[in-house]
Amino acid sequence: MNDIVVEYSGWCKLLPQNASFVYIGQDEDDHRINGLDWLNLSEEKKADYILEDVVAAIRDSFDGSWEHIDVIEEEPV
Repeated sequence: MNDIVVEYSGWCKLLPQNASFVYIGQDEDDHRINGLDWLNLSEEKKADYILEDVVAAIRDSFDGSWEHIDVIEEEPV
């Protein structure tokens, strides 16, 4: 069975309280923060977090643009 590949690029803008970030730093903490908390972190600490759910960010955004979306079929490697 072939794979489906989705290529995309674009951006979205959302309110900080609608963003959720997950900690990926060296500590053994497993916690999440919202965008308000993330904005208050130093640049160094911000690097310890990633956006939890890109699809939710796009869904909850109030502005954005897709530059490119393409769906293609590809044979498995």
